[in-house]
Amino acid sequence: MGRGEGGHMVVGMVGTSAWGGLIAALRRFSEQSAGVTWSLNELTPSQQIAALQKRHIDIRVWREAQQQTLPGLTCQRLASESIAVVLPLDHPLAQQENIPLAALQNDSFIVLPPHEASLGLYLHNLCLQQGFLPDVAYQVNEPQTLLALVAEGCGITLLPDSYGRIPWPGVRFCSLQQAPPADLYAVYRADSVTPVVQAFLERLRAP
Repeated sequence: MGRGEGGHMVVGMVGTSAWGGLIAALRRFSEQSAGVTWSLNELTPSQQIAALQKRHIDIRVWREAQQQTLPGLTCQRLASESIAVVLPLDHPLAQQENIPLAALQNDSFIVLPPHEASLGLYLHNLCLQQGFLPDVAYQVNEPQTLLALVAEGCGITLLPDSYGRIPWPGVRFCSLQQAPPADLYAVYRADSVTPVVQAFLERLRAP
């Protein structure tokens, strides 16, 4: 246990990280480390921060969108991802690659809520950086609902490209020019790293 060769780790995560590298990294860790177990606690970004500060979770997992610096917290990249645009199959740009984000400024967007420290806010700010305010047709809480509305031609959306690994009917994931990052990070308390967490972080650093 003292060498990190056994123990339990509680990971706070959001649903959009499930299709990225998180679960694969956890499975590799448990396969390579005898006696290690882990559990997932699905929380909003603000709930994750509170749970980490109260030591209810050992690690929070969030994206490039949430690189805020909080006292005592350290982050380490867990997996690399990019933001993609999701279009209905009959969209004029649906067969193109490397689409400029600014080329979508006249489209209607379906978005996640732009709460503080959320993926929705990050994606909203990406549009602002390209010089336009997205025309929001619908705001929903779950990425699956975004994709269903896009498939029905109700608008377009932006999501991490890992969601494109699933064969969602009626939509196409297209890469963006200078694709914005959506990297996953493991965020932890620097002053209370347990042996099993330290072992997990070392596995992430290994080539």
